[in-house]
Amino acid sequence: MSNSKLSGAQRRKLQKEKDDKHNNVMTKVKKLDHFFNVFPSNVSKTSKSNEAAPSSTSSVTESDDSNVKVDQVSELTLDENLTDNYSSANKFIISSLNDSAKWPIIDSETIDFIIRNLSNQDIDKLDFSTSKRLYSSQARYVTRSMFFTKLKNGEMRKREWLIYSESKGSLFCKSCKLFQSTPNTFTQGFNDWKNSDRLYEHERGHDHRVNTNKYALREDVLGKISFALHQQYLEECNYWKNVLKRIVSVIKFLGDRGLAFRGESETFGLRNNGNYLGFLEVLAQFDPFLQNHIRTLGNPGSGHVSYLSKTICDEFINLMYQNITEQIIREIKLNKYFSISVDSTPDVSHTDQLTFIIRYVLESGEPVERFLKFIQLPGHKSMETIILDTLLSLGLDINDCRGQSYDNAANMSGAYTGLQARIKQHNPLALYVPCSAHSLNLVGVTAADCCLQATKFFMFVQKIFVFFSASTGRWSVLLRHIENSNDTILLPKSLSQTRWSARSDACRALLCGYELFYEALKEISLNPSEKPATKVKALGLCKSFNKLETGIMTVFWNDVLQRFDKTSKTLQKVTINLCDVVLLYKSLLNYVNELRDRFDEYEVKGKIISKCENYEKDEQRKRNISKRLDKYIENDVILEGK
Repeated sequence: MSNSKLSGAQRRKLQKEKDDKHNNVMTKVKKLDHFFNVFPSNVSKTSKSNEAAPSSTSSVTESDDSNVKVDQVSELTLDENLTDNYSSANKFIISSLNDSAKWPIIDSETIDFIIRNLSNQDIDKLDFSTSKRLYSSQARYVTRSMFFTKLKNGEMRKREWLIYSESKGSLFCKSCKLFQSTPNTFTQGFNDWKNSDRLYEHERGHDHRVNTNKYALREDVLGKISFALHQQYLEECNYWKNVLKRIVSVIKFLGDRGLAFRGESETFGLRNNGNYLGFLEVLAQFDPFLQNHIRTLGNPGSGHVSYLSKTICDEFINLMYQNITEQIIREIKLNKYFSISVDSTPDVSHTDQLTFIIRYVLESGEPVERFLKFIQLPGHKSMETIILDTLLSLGLDINDCRGQSYDNAANMSGAYTGLQARIKQHNPLALYVPCSAHSLNLVGVTAADCCLQATKFFMFVQKIFVFFSASTGRWSVLLRHIENSNDTILLPKSLSQTRWSARSDACRALLCGYELFYEALKEISLNPSEKPATKVKALGLCKSFNKLETGIMTVFWNDVLQRFDKTSKTLQKVTINLCDVVLLYKSLLNYVNELRDRFDEYEVKGKIISKCENYEKDEQRKRNISKRLDKYIENDVILEGK
């Protein structure tokens, strides 16, 4: 049985016969380029009278190459409307369209002709031998990789704007060549192959983007084939713009309210994916566009474009921060002078965060305070360097600073080594003014600590909150008593460890619910199901409620702290000035001094709420003194409880 498979020599012979036959046929067929080489020089224009009478016959002289009539030439020149503008065969050669170095003087008609008829270059058929450039002893050429750019997602995209001129051995930008008014490297021919990064810089330049947009708009007007592709591009741009509008709105909403963005997961459909993705899911329920986008691109994974990832979210937050910061800096520079205020406090991660606030006056005369940033503080000794570096990074001059305000800590307000003194070494005009709210807080704390009765009273207020909040059962007993009352009663409050004026809420709650708190404690102390230790604590607090001293201190400190709290909040207003601060201090001082003459009034109110008429000191057993010592104590002053 013979083998039907051809040998290698037979296959090569058969293939050679096919190639020869194909080449023989192709030599007899004229290429399309043959019809677009030149305008036939022997074609005479039709007269204007002939243009007015299309039925008349045009006289044509035969060419050496072929017999071509005028109406045939108008079909073969691609742009029949421009044939009269190029009457000379040497004025514009269609085959040189892709060689931008040979383009004639650029005018409006030439631009239209080029855009209509310019085709994309086939880089695989280009001859780069003329692009040879010598660098020392090494020769460099144009490479095909220069015609492609790599996107951030790794996708390779062809640079359609780039044209290679074989005659000059250089690269040109077709959009800049046609529309750039001032010459640049890519309109005259780029040939620095050693610095090919210039291609990347050029395509991201402002002029190139503007010229490319003009090129695309001109294509739309001329109705080129790429018009459909451009329309598709515009539709895609509008699609992503609509996506980004919704994302920006969500980011602004969460940022304005100080809410957390991310959760434990970054996946749509999970309950722990955070506020950012969760809010988008809620919007998608009423927005079909966003719903379709999340369904198709919600969880694409790395390397796919969706604009829903945390990276894009962080990028938008940074862009918003940069935009706001730039606006603030513009306002500061417009008004030149400013003052600074900084303070540090540890966050939940035990990192010392320095808040940087700047204060200045607008053109309208309105003072404003702007928070600029949090700065991680490695140590308090480095605050001077941090402040100077921050101002330098923002483009602000320390010599334009006219004020600085900090708390009363020694490392901030110290006259010799404090932060304010070190800043004054750089700018003596940066006057230091202690924070008025901090100063008032410090005065209140120090004054109260000097009085033993005041210290005992605030410990009593804190014990009430701790006792009720330590157990849900005790808290429910208190709530039951409060709900049965028709009056608006505040629940017990804890004392603030930082803002002394905030204790006003705790004293106000105690004054409003004095009787109800006592009844709740009494019920707990008489409850047989409670632990003995709990009943003893409740009984001890009840005894404190029955003291006249407790009633007087409650009424007195409520008035004092309410006035302190209102003054402190006023001092923290942005519009406050130094003259108003002094007036507020004097007003508060006069108020406290007047309270000394109102003791009888507080005594009456204390007896009413405590339901006690006698002081604890007056009910104590008096010590009997020996008559032999009468002559020594006859001049001693004996104080009553009042």
